[in-house]
Formats: sequence, structure tokens, C-alpha cells
Amino acid sequence: MQTIDGIVANTGNGKTRIIEGLPFGDYCQIDAINNSGLKLILRSPSHYKKQEQKDTKALVVGHAGHTAVLEPHLFHHNYAVFGEGLTKTTKEGKAEWERLEATGKSILRYSEARDAHQIAAAVKANETARRLLVGRPELTVITELQGILCKARFDNLYNSEDDHDWFMSIFGDDAEPGNYIIDLKTTEDASPKFEKSITNYSYDMQDAFYTDVGNAADLNIKGFIFVAVESTNPYEVGVYMLSPEWRQIGREKYQYALDTYAECCFSEEWPGYSQKIVRLAPPAFVVKSHALKFN
Repeated sequence: MQTIDGIVANTGNGKTRIIEGLPFGDYCQIDAINNSGLKLILRSPSHYKKQEQKDTKALVVGHAGHTAVLEPHLFHHNYAVFGEGLTKTTKEGKAEWERLEATGKSILRYSEARDAHQIAAAVKANETARRLLVGRPELTVITELQGILCKARFDNLYNSEDDHDWFMSIFGDDAEPGNYIIDLKTTEDASPKFEKSITNYSYDMQDAFYTDVGNAADLNIKGFIFVAVESTNPYEVGVYMLSPEWRQIGREKYQYALDTYAECCFSEEWPGYSQKIVRLAPPAFVVKSHALKFN
């Protein structure tokens, strides 16, 4: 088997790989479908085929926060910080920006770097989050689902048996010992209203997809846990698991997307939206709002 930096296992399935220490850029080059791609497929196959990466402020802070929490030793290797009070409209600021660009690193504005470090501090200060993020961080798993090569990058693989008494005290006697996928999410609201983010960004689908990828690679996944941390002050943290019912909804979504992806690969056609006229009815929240206001 050819060695990629950090391969630690080949489970017997010739197409299954478990890789530690793989840089994110190398992960992106692996020719396999991932959860982000499947979410685009659900919108339309055209969106997947024509996808372009757009780095919004939220994404920039989220990526930097991930690095600060999970790979703090790489933060200054990957990022350069544009000094406080500098702007690109001044001669000094423009020269500094050009100097930072020449380093080849991703450039963070001072406020973005501050938020990333505050995110890391908040996670470290939260005992549950801190302990769940000890294990095998940034673990890449490649395997087949439904006959299709898939890949996933776990923020952390936590083994509850390494911390059994504490884990049982936190999650209860019905918790199964074994491996848990831990996923760090930056968000505007880490209270139980985080359920809105789960719905809006199809995190239920990620839960099911990652769990099934892990189990297909014989990792004995017992659950998927979200560590949600707010990306602005006060950087509060919440820890959540989905009910089996919600995970199953996510499973049906990713399985449908995988089937669609396979069909598009076979036909070499990647359709967008329907070209027919579609009649739109008011959503339930519009009907309810109207009734409250006018009846």
C-alpha cells in the first residue's frame, strides 16, 4: 500500500484508508465525494458540478477557530495577521498587506484572529468540550458507501473508554462505550436554538454520513457529538447530540444525494432546477403570521 503522510490503517477493504496528519489541502485533492458535495447535490447537481469556494467572514473565522482549537501548532504556520488599526487604504497598510501576501499564508484581519483565539480559549475553558476534543484530531477516513468512494474529515475521534467514569457521569448510564465523532461548529447562537443551524446547514446529514463512513471503515462509531461555540463575545459553548429520529432523516438525505450523484456520473448530465413553471404556495409560517395579524 502506498503511504500517504500518516496512514495508520487499512481495514481489509482495499479502498478504505484511515489517515492521521493529512493537511487539509491534500484532503481536498482526494478524488471522492464528501458531505459538502452531497449537500450541493441536494440543491441541484449543477451546483455541485459548478461549485466555487467563497470565503465569507464567517467561514474565515470558522476555519481559523478550528485551527486554533484543533491544531494550534499550525496557526502561525497557516495564518498571518493584519495588524490592529491598519487599513489597505493607507500607504503603510497597503505595504503591510503586500508583505503578508508574499508569505503565502492566509491573511486574517486583527478582529478575525482575535475571534479565533477567543473561540479556542472558550472551548478550553469548557470542561466537556475540552475533554471531548482529546483523541485523534483531524482524522481523514476514505471508504465506500453504496458502492461510491466517499471521504470525511473528523474534527476529532474520541474514545469514551479512555475517560469512562467521566463520560458516563456526563451522558448517563445508557451511553455506549466506544468511539464518538466530535465536530466543532462555530455559530451565532450556541444555545439549544443551535437546532436552527442544524436545519439550515443540514448538520443532520453530516452526522449520519460521518457515522456511516466511520462504521464502514470499522471504527465502531457509537455517536456523533456537536461542540457549538459562538464566534463572537461572549463565545459561549453548547454540546449536543441528535436524536435517532433526526439522524435517520439525515441518513435518508445523504443516501438520496449519493444515488443522485451516481446517476449523474453515469449519465454525465448535471441538471439544475426544473425548466417548468412551478406554482408556489405560502409556507406554513407565512399562513400563521397572516392569520395572527388579520384574523
